[in-house]
Amino acid sequence: MERRRLSGLLATLIFVQGMSVAHAQEVVVDLPNPFETGSGGQQQPLPQPLPPSPVQAQYVGKTQINSIPRKSGGTLVRVSLAPALVLQRLELKVQKSQVKIYDATVVTSTGQRIAVREFKETGVLQTASTLVSENLNLTDSITSIELRAESYQAESDVELKAVSDTGIPRLVVQPIEVVQQPAQPSKPTQPNVPSPPPPPVQQPNRPPRFGSCLQDACVGDRFFNIQRDYREVEIVGFENGTYVLRFIDNGGQGGGWTRSDLAKMSGCSESICVGLQAFNVSRDYRKVSVAGIQTDGKFILRFLDNGGLGGGWSRLDLAMMTGCGEMCVGDAGLVINKDYRRATVVGVQADRKILLRFEDNGGIGGGWSRSDIALFKGCVGQLCVGTTAYNIDKDFRVVKVIAVQPDNKLVLSFQDNGGIGGNWGPENLALMTGCGRGFCVNDDVIVLTNGNRKARVVGIQGIDLYVLKFLDNGGVGGNWSNSDLARAR
Repeated sequence: MERRRLSGLLATLIFVQGMSVAHAQEVVVDLPNPFETGSGGQQQPLPQPLPPSPVQAQYVGKTQINSIPRKSGGTLVRVSLAPALVLQRLELKVQKSQVKIYDATVVTSTGQRIAVREFKETGVLQTASTLVSENLNLTDSITSIELRAESYQAESDVELKAVSDTGIPRLVVQPIEVVQQPAQPSKPTQPNVPSPPPPPVQQPNRPPRFGSCLQDACVGDRFFNIQRDYREVEIVGFENGTYVLRFIDNGGQGGGWTRSDLAKMSGCSESICVGLQAFNVSRDYRKVSVAGIQTDGKFILRFLDNGGLGGGWSRLDLAMMTGCGEMCVGDAGLVINKDYRRATVVGVQADRKILLRFEDNGGIGGGWSRSDIALFKGCVGQLCVGTTAYNIDKDFRVVKVIAVQPDNKLVLSFQDNGGIGGNWGPENLALMTGCGRGFCVNDDVIVLTNGNRKARVVGIQGIDLYVLKFLDNGGVGGNWSNSDLARAR
């Protein structure tokens, strides 16, 4: 009998324990169990299934920033929040024209200024382009947002949105001028007693995080370390006004680095931006791309033939692969002082001189000017590139105009042997079309001063002189005048 009671009690304990385990598996959120057993050992009713966790609400406030001007360096605009709120992220959309965002900063209720990385040196944004920041990851309320922007056409309009999970942000746009509050004049009836200085604001001692910035460099930004063979590094923190860096190639960390030790991997200097490809004038015209910008405005270049990096280069060392100087990239012609070799303009130097690629061997050379090149386009009077004529001074040989020199002389190709020569003028040539004052090309004539031989007009020399082809032997000769000829019947 006693054994049966013990067996029943043991079965009851096992049942209660099994129910407790099942309930523990069912509650998946970190909350206390509201269904504990009472003091009398009586098990409470089984819990009902928990309702699903509610989705955290997000509130969006937006405002319009209109008439952003085209001002070099950008115009600074402040957007205040009333009341201050903790923000999750920022969004911006271009609604009119084109605009560049130089930087954006949020100011907290403790006075801390935190840069928004995704809004820094964006390049030129087209209409309908959008920017979205990462989660700001802040616990302090934001009192204002400062935005520095520049229009790149007519005045630009943008829409700014702020997203919060604590309330709807109320955004009020203020030009930066209204932020500067003038000092209030002292009342004449009050003694001019200086106010005591405000107590210093105790900044919280927080670990570095994304969004924390020193000057224009933030935690998480990557740079080239100029002092360490241009190795790539990432900012992981700050100490005593210097940067703590992690070296990407081996993961090593070190502090005490200054901003001048670092070269940005984005942005522009002297209208040359990271990513631009060019020729290095000082290194045998090798192709390079701009990989970084130093604090002194000099460039770090990556050589495309071997991937090597080097810094300290200036605008004078580069020739652009687009644009125009004394000539434009893509123009082609003959190099007058190089035996009329064919060449194409492939680069423009800072001094507007041009780089040429020679078609016969692919070689590239710089320092050429417009006066060195006869272009494969243009006209001098009625003689244009592609025109065929007779060369009066070369036994009326047939030639073709293939280029025009900058002094309006012509480069000719001799059709009988392919020879090329320059410095010819319209006075040296007879057109194969047109009319003089008595006869036109293709008129048949009788040469009165040459035994009444029959001939055909094949060229016009000026107004009253003609080139004739004699029909009896095919010979060609010129300088025949109206008085030498009669129209054949």
